[in-house]
Amino acid sequence: MITLYEVNADTKALERSIKIMNDTWELFFNKDTQLFQKNIIKDNDLFASPLDLNDSNIPNGNSVYLLISNKLYSITNDKIWSERNEVLKRSFHQVLNSYYSQMFSFIKALDICDNSLSFTFHGTSQSIKEMQLYLQKEYLGVATFIYQLNNDTKASVIICKNQTCSNKLTNISEAVEYLSKSD
Repeated sequence: MITLYEVNADTKALERSIKIMNDTWELFFNKDTQLFQKNIIKDNDLFASPLDLNDSNIPNGNSVYLLISNKLYSITNDKIWSERNEVLKRSFHQVLNSYYSQMFSFIKALDICDNSLSFTFHGTSQSIKEMQLYLQKEYLGVATFIYQLNNDTKASVIICKNQTCSNKLTNISEAVEYLSKSD
């Protein structure tokens, strides 16, 4: 859902993503371990431990939740997402040394969260299209895309990287130049 918002500026998808993330927290977050488990907390009827930090080739739920909540914090600036990020980071850091070879998706998620990159677009959906498509092609997997669409036909993007933001950039070459300088 969050990717649908990032690609199409679909605010209904953003709202659904927030609802799913809140429901997931309520249903699967184990307050004792401070991590998500595989089955619903209230129906914890498994004979084996439902918590699995091994992500092998498939990212585990904790890593996915961390990435999406990081994006939701960037998009909404709602403190709850930042708080949940910190809980998961602290909990994973406690077990990282023991399971590091099985936690590649979490390590990657930590890296993405700690090197935060976001693009905030201003203008109409049509006026931002060229910059949006270029930046999505290059950065969709590692950045957050935010939309402040309005009737202003002058397209612009503000790029924030590692807690530093650009002025409004009005074309692709300005964006590329800013990104190359901030690396």
